[in-house]
Amino acid sequence: IYPHKLKLIDGINQIRNSLSIPQKSVRLAGLSGVGKTRLAQALFDDTIGTNALSKEMVIYGDIGDKLFPDPVTFIQQLNQLNQRIIVIVDNCEANMHNKLTEICQREYSKISLMTIEYEVKEDDNVDSNNYYLGTTTDKVLEELLKRDFEKIADRNIDTIVKCSDGNFRIAIYLAK
Repeated sequence: IYPHKLKLIDGINQIRNSLSIPQKSVRLAGLSGVGKTRLAQALFDDTIGTNALSKEMVIYGDIGDKLFPDPVTFIQQLNQLNQRIIVIVDNCEANMHNKLTEICQREYSKISLMTIEYEVKEDDNVDSNNYYLGTTTDKVLEELLKRDFEKIADRNIDTIVKCSDGNFRIAIYLAK
């Protein structure tokens, strides 16, 4: 599904380019704790990369929060407003992504869509630009831990890095 590896900044810039066009759909997947939601926030941060997206154009919702109305109904209603909007739906499975993409790609839609999912299967059939956010390198994780947890001895940081297998959330949990 995700054959090409990109530098993080290149991925951010590509996603920005896609979402700057109405009717485009992006799907971001990766394991829990690798920074998918943080990457979504970075899309609107003008200190990162180039051509940051406008914060005034985004609507974010997490399906885990039991959204009301449901995302399908909400995006259908947004389409009727005929305004330029970027919608981000977190914890969105492939079937829901496909439904939302279909609505966003309707003629005259001014909506761009990004969905975030924690689980990816090879048989997922989605009509969008797909990105997979992998784990970080041991070196980056080690630097972050040393910066944020100065009191932890280097040998213990090494152990945390090895046990977390590149997952920042697990590393932070272990460091705490």
